[in-house]
Amino acid sequence: MSLLKQLFRLILKRRAPTWSGRVSAPGLNAPVSIRRDRYGVAYIDAENEDDVWFGLGFCHGQDRAGQLEITIRAIRGTLAAATGKDGIGIDRLSRRVGFLRAARAQLEVQDEDVRRQLERYATGLNCGITRGGKRRAHELALLRCEPSVWSAVDVQGLIVGNVVDVVDVVSTAAVAVVSTAAVAVVSTA
Repeated sequence: MSLLKQLFRLILKRRAPTWSGRVSAPGLNAPVSIRRDRYGVAYIDAENEDDVWFGLGFCHGQDRAGQLEITIRAIRGTLAAATGKDGIGIDRLSRRVGFLRAARAQLEVQDEDVRRQLERYATGLNCGITRGGKRRAHELALLRCEPSVWSAVDVQGLIVGNVVDVVDVVSTAAVAVVSTAAVAVVSTA
């Protein structure tokens, strides 16, 4: 194991999601069971579609909190709030492209069932990010920031960004900015 990896592990400790036991999740219509196979693939059992979307969001939030945080900040154009001046260029690009403006416009004309799915997924994301593990994601710890609260508009914004294939470019640039900010934080600690 490299010295840098050992240093990060020492500073940040293990931050794996909780895959066993029970998690209390407000807003479910009925109990939801999420089991993982030996590779970590989630299997969601629920009595209704709303709770399935919640469960999927929970798993994504639990497994990918750091990646989701970087992505939502890039889509919203608020990355610089976490990374400092290095994120300003990405924020300007995101705001000019207008991911959230397009998402709001699209969400207004979506069928009610699609809006409901996005809302339940976002609710599950928020629960998975905040209750899905014992510690915050590494990226959140390194940047010393709290997780953003997701909404249906944010999920639609992610879809808009993926459709125009800009989210990958913006997210890659955002990861570079976050990595630079994280190294700066560690070196000043």
